[in-house]
This record gives sequence, C-alpha cells and structure tokens, in this order.
Amino acid sequence: MKRFFSLLLLPISLLTVLASCSKDKENSQPSETNPVLLLQFQGAYLQAGQIDSAQLVWKEGAETRQVKFTQRNDSLFIPLRDLPDGPRSYELLIFAQKRYANQYQGIWKKQQLLSLPASRSITVAAPASFTDTDWKPRTRLKDAIGHEAIIALRPDDPYFFIFSATHSVQNYVLERTYWSTIGGPRAVASKTWECKDGCVNRPNETFFTDFVQRIGTQPWNHISLVVVFETDPTGGAWILNLEWEP
Repeated sequence: MKRFFSLLLLPISLLTVLASCSKDKENSQPSETNPVLLLQFQGAYLQAGQIDSAQLVWKEGAETRQVKFTQRNDSLFIPLRDLPDGPRSYELLIFAQKRYANQYQGIWKKQQLLSLPASRSITVAAPASFTDTDWKPRTRLKDAIGHEAIIALRPDDPYFFIFSATHSVQNYVLERTYWSTIGGPRAVASKTWECKDGCVNRPNETFFTDFVQRIGTQPWNHISLVVVFETDPTGGAWILNLEWEP
C-alpha cells in the first residue's frame, strides 16, 4: 500500500513541476532583436499624420545631442541601439502641423528618464490633450520677415525663447495673460517681461514661475501672448500676437 501511494505521488509531483515550468515560460518576456523607443499616438487630439518632426535630445557633457524619430503607421520610433548606454534624462520634442489660431505651430515637450541598454521596446504615450500633464504644450510665433519666439501655453510652464531679430531692436517685450471671458473679460493673471541687451537667443524658465501660485484655482479660458520688437523709442515696433481659447 505504501509503495502504491509513493508511485501515485510521483506523477502528481511531475505534473506540478511541468505546470510550473510552463507558467514560467508564459510569464517570461523574450528579448527583442531590435528594440525601439516608440512614441505612440492615440485619439484625435494629436495624430502621427500631423507631425512635422520629432526628436530626442540629451546632454553629453557640455554638448547637446539629438536623434530624429522615424514615422511608422500611427507611431514614431528610434532604435534603442542609436542611444547611449546608462541612465539619463532625455527631452522629447514634437513639432506638429496642429496650429494655434490656424497660424502658429504647435510644439510639445516631455522629460523622459531612460536606463539603457534595454532588451525590449519602450513605449511613450504621445500628448492626449491640452491638459495632459506629462507633456508641456508650446507654440512658435513667427512672421514672414523673421521675428520669432517659442512660448509656453499653460501657466505651469514658464518657458519662453525669443530669437534675435535681423534688424536693430531697442527693446524686447513679452506679455503673457490668462483671461476669464465668462460674464465679461477679466484678466486672471498677467505679467510682462522686458529686456534690452543680452537676453535673447536663450531659454528663460524663471520669469513666469509664479503664474501657478497667482492663478491658483481661479478659472480661465483664454490665453493672450504678445511679443514686441521695439525699433525706436517713439513707438515703432513689430508685434507677434496669439489670442487662443483651449
């Protein structure tokens, strides 16, 4: 009887081991031959077909490096083998045909920490809405004669970059205002930056940092951006302007 019981336990134990091996095999994730960084687009807010270009930017010491994404169906990708090994923070930038006020180019920026090499592809979700906190929406204001500026749209992003003009400029001015138009127009928060020399052609991420605190929970539904290139003290100027409601 004891021998029969032992013989009975043997196949049961064997089945348990085989089942365990099968489960481990199902749960294992095999390495990919050519893993990629995949920028996946979903929904109607921003689609792969609207993208002019997208790039991944990072620092190598004092140098800035960048690699462009390649489009494939409804996504963009970069082979991971094209990126350096080790953990580091990358900046993802998307430049799209999606226009603000049917005129100014849309730009989206995201910081992404990657640790490479990786044996499997890494998927990053593209912007899903204007309020998607993983991405920062910005716009490029530009006219036909070369006046240009890139400015953040949401209050939680203080970024702006004003390019130097091709002509003499006495003063550069940027005014950002958030309005509530419900029950009549009312400025919820407004701030003006001015500079004469040595302050363009470089990013500024400090001047507008107080917008989040100033606005708080107050509702707003209209964005006003005004960039002024003053050419003389009597009032002559070139102006870039965006009025837009999210």
